[in-house]
Amino acid sequence: MTKFKCKHCSRPMNVSFLEYKSNAFCNSCFENRASKSSPKSLKRLKEGAPFPDDFWNYAINPITGWEKEKPTGTMAKEERKRYLKPLCPYTPKG
Repeated sequence: MTKFKCKHCSRPMNVSFLEYKSNAFCNSCFENRASKSSPKSLKRLKEGAPFPDDFWNYAINPITGWEKEKPTGTMAKEERKRYLKPLCPYTPKG
């Protein structure tokens, strides 16, 4: 155990070097930072819009192009019309 200082509030911490390297904040600073950060909501892609370059900000699967997994099995005719086509048709650039 070695004495290190918290990166945020400079409180002394008795931790090993590896523990400090993986988390350089004391428990109270770490919990405060974790509670303040919230997961950002994903954008919705309009049907027929081109595939976005920043696809990680959208609620679509970049491999299939569907918002959710492609449905399988039996479903109503209206559901088939809605889900069996991808939201954004893939068109390769170049």
